[in-house]
Amino acid sequence: MKASSIYRDISQYGFTPGKLRLRFGFGSGPKVLANSIPKSGTNLLMRALFLTPQLYRKLSRTVLSDDLEKATRVLKAASPNQVVAAHLYYSAALSNLIGELEFKNILIVRDPRDIVVSKYFYATYKDRRHYLHAYYQGISNDAQRITKTISGDAEFLSSKGCRFHGIDYILNQYIQWVDEPNCLIVRFEDLVGSKGGGGVEVQVNTLSKVYKHIGLDMPEDNVVKIARELFTSNSKTFNKGEIGAWRSSFTSDHVALFKEVCGNHLVRMGYERDLDW
Repeated sequence: MKASSIYRDISQYGFTPGKLRLRFGFGSGPKVLANSIPKSGTNLLMRALFLTPQLYRKLSRTVLSDDLEKATRVLKAASPNQVVAAHLYYSAALSNLIGELEFKNILIVRDPRDIVVSKYFYATYKDRRHYLHAYYQGISNDAQRITKTISGDAEFLSSKGCRFHGIDYILNQYIQWVDEPNCLIVRFEDLVGSKGGGGVEVQVNTLSKVYKHIGLDMPEDNVVKIARELFTSNSKTFNKGEIGAWRSSFTSDHVALFKEVCGNHLVRMGYERDLDW
């Protein structure tokens, strides 16, 4: 493991010398749920939170909807100033629990077409332990991998009981968070900044909204500094971190299939006005 990766890990958990000093200097701050659709910029959101002096990650793995008992235990055990990373589907019960525990709830989303590209690429080429790695390796080319990632495979079941859901199913599990008044929806495209193809002003404004939502008083100079440091490729899950990567990967067949199975989500999430794209 690279030294930079080790530093990143101990920093997010608040174990660097500077962060340890600050942890004892702040009073009771927010508890933050950093929720995300997988491959939507989870690490980007987490870094935006950890670059503040007040916040650090709870010492736990990302909590998942396939183990809600564990997720509930982690949420209940969280302390002020801690961030819980999650891939949690929407449910009314979970939303109520988050409210009862007084979490500041954030969900980062991304253009679903870019999620598709990021997912197949990561599982095929970057993570040999991913439950879909062997499956993707058994497909002869990337075009077919994209097709499968859009549609899923209802017959697939991993040794640990994981299914291969298509993008429509996945988005259906998260989309209701968009309607929750206490959940801040952050778009990857607004947070990534100029290094990922976004805009600096939009990035700074988005960071300010995040900090306001969780109740942190962040001077503008501090927000601008964090924006400059936010984008990094120093993550094992990092691919390109770019906006619109799907345009160079999708064929006309992919476009037609995506419109058929998932086009309505693009409109509801604000990535397209209609299906004429």
